[in-house]
Amino acid sequence: MSQGKFEDKVIIPVAGGKGGVGKSLLTANLAMALAQAGHETIAVDLDLGGSNLHSYLGISNKFAGVGDFLMDRCGSLEEMVAPTPFPHLGFLAGDGRNPFMANITYAHKMRLFRALKTLPARYILLDLGAGSSYNTLDFFGLSSRGLVVTTPELPAIMNLMVFFKNLMLRRIAREVNSSEPLKKIVERVRNQPMNGPAWNVDELVAQIEEASPDAAGRVRTICSSFRPRVVLNLVEHPDELRILKNVEQSLEKRISLNVDFFGCLFRDPFIRKASGTGKPLLREMPDAVLSEGVIQLADRLVRLWENPISDSRKRLIRSTEKNYRNRLESDAQGSAPS
Repeated sequence: MSQGKFEDKVIIPVAGGKGGVGKSLLTANLAMALAQAGHETIAVDLDLGGSNLHSYLGISNKFAGVGDFLMDRCGSLEEMVAPTPFPHLGFLAGDGRNPFMANITYAHKMRLFRALKTLPARYILLDLGAGSSYNTLDFFGLSSRGLVVTTPELPAIMNLMVFFKNLMLRRIAREVNSSEPLKKIVERVRNQPMNGPAWNVDELVAQIEEASPDAAGRVRTICSSFRPRVVLNLVEHPDELRILKNVEQSLEKRISLNVDFFGCLFRDPFIRKASGTGKPLLREMPDAVLSEGVIQLADRLVRLWENPISDSRKRLIRSTEKNYRNRLESDAQGSAPS
């Protein structure tokens, strides 16, 4: 595969503020949906310390991958991309054969960053570890736009907020890392709980500016470049999306962060059973509610990924209400006597 063919490649980190929100299931099936639409795609397992993306793709954990690359056991990262049963979809394993890879060094991380950017595909999806470890935050920072998966339950929403807070502070901290006084300013905010006294990134940047106007300018550039995308999973009713107004306002006020609410996936009663079979959902159950939702999400990604989405919250609510009505009508027709 010629690398030049994919100069416009899109790297999409997929994160979750907490475990159990369906991050890996979504990553695998979104990759399959993009490949099914004819796009060269690579799914990368970067949940170092807990790699299991292969199970959602229906393949065995027998391939050399990221761990082998970092331990210099094999050649280039591109050479480790394994074929899958799906045309246009490659798979890059994580650290299943290499224990203790969750705490990789800075040098390892930089080497991996460079190698990921050379992979030959139009779409490169990175399945990250759950939570807000430094590795996860740094991998997510490979792109100014990444997907963060959550459910509408309050604990998951709170973890989503914590993820975004830690993401912004991590990016700022790395920018001012060479200055001890600036590091202390960031640390004071980092150690402050979400329910503590109100703060926002603008105020933090103002404090940085007092010590270093140049550093403050760089930080503003970094912060304004981020526009993550949020996917709601396991939704049962459109009314659950009402919480997004508070999320949007809190992110803007507390973290000075704009996000796009990018997709909504309904809870599917058959998914738990399907996930336990080790067979790919999109192939085994193409008509499932979740499969249809992921295909719609893949189409939205191809069409809209490069641009911010105005009024994304209101648009997502409208489309979710429409999809919900269509589901009710379809179910009613399916249960009607012939």
